Amino acid sequence: MKKILLIESSGAPVFVERYKRIKELGYQLIVARHSLDNNKEAEKLVDYTIPIFTHNFENIDQTVHTIVQEAKKLKVDGVLSRWDAGIPIMAAVCEELGIASIPLESAKILRYKHAMRAFFKEKGIPSAKFELVTTLGDALRAANEIGYPVVLKPSLGYGSWGVVKIETKQELEYHFEKVMKLSTKEFSSDLLLIEEFLQGTELSIDSIVYRGQVIFENIIEKPSIDSTYGFAEVDFITPPNFSDSDIQSILTLNSTIVRELDITNSVLHLEIILTSEGPKILEMNPRVGGARIIDITRASRNVDLELAAIQLSCDEKPEINDSFKVYSGFKIIYPTKSGIISSVTGLEEARSVKHVTNVPFTKNIGDRVYTLPYFIQDYMGYIIAEGNTRTEVLNALNEASSYIQIQISEEISSRK
Repeated sequence: MKKILLIESSGAPVFVERYKRIKELGYQLIVARHSLDNNKEAEKLVDYTIPIFTHNFENIDQTVHTIVQEAKKLKVDGVLSRWDAGIPIMAAVCEELGIASIPLESAKILRYKHAMRAFFKEKGIPSAKFELVTTLGDALRAANEIGYPVVLKPSLGYGSWGVVKIETKQELEYHFEKVMKLSTKEFSSDLLLIEEFLQGTELSIDSIVYRGQVIFENIIEKPSIDSTYGFAEVDFITPPNFSDSDIQSILTLNSTIVRELDITNSVLHLEIILTSEGPKILEMNPRVGGARIIDITRASRNVDLELAAIQLSCDEKPEINDSFKVYSGFKIIYPTKSGIISSVTGLEEARSVKHVTNVPFTKNIGDRVYTLPYFIQDYMGYIIAEGNTRTEVLNALNEASSYIQIQISEEISSRK
């Protein structure tokens, strides 16, 4: 039985559902993180834990060395991470072990957003205008040159954490110190970006690359992005409602990036804005897409991205039986403010809506929840739907969402 090493965030909850899936697929599971947080179910699923604080961003070389030494003893066959900050660690570990992965240099480019933007600019790949800044003065100058509105973000961030749309000079002056404080505390970095705000429809391409060849790609449309609280993604649907020419330009852009970054074995999650000037890239992550992207890709295209990622990590060609089945989508249930959940109603009504297949809700009354931009976004649950048309799916997601009412009390000023 092959052994898969999963490098996780020491600051995130234990992902029991992910562990179950890897075990169901017939692999031994090794997890690198500080601990399993006394989660009894996780302890039964994990064959071995490498107890290491993976958030030691100031000394990543030591983190890599420790993981490599343990991985050699355990004779792991593949290494994965679904955590953005863990990707360079994963690539470095794989390089030391001689295991299939993306090039370490590409992993570093994709991790540092300013390096990624600079790379795209050098290669002529359409992306947002940007400036790397470390002071408010630099930020104000960059914003004036690029033109408001702009986006302020940490270069080492993930999950839209600390990402803020800035409309005016006064807003930039208000948010700059907050984003800088978050970046230095959470990512040990004082590097921030001022970026052009791209107007258009957001989408993702989730693709499978085996030995440098794109062997599967799927476009997921994101009809709604809520920038009120920091660019929270709301709903996702596949296939998208784009013209054939737009789809071709999106897929061509994906192939170009794969080639320029010398991506070999990886499942990729590419985020794009389809603007009036054509597709422009937001960012690329060499990992499986988050939330329920795996579920709707499997439902719509009969392709298992999770299994593909595991097979690629072992340098095995993924088993792909690509065939369109249904339109599929999901809507995220997320808090509109940080606080404590005091009541939840409407879940059963939402589950009874035609074309809705599941409404998993992962929080309980009394749980603390957090929202963007100054906390990592909490997802309280999802509405998942399938149908024969795009309209059926979107209508089902919206109707189900209208039933769910969540009350949140006790505004939180700092993480407890």
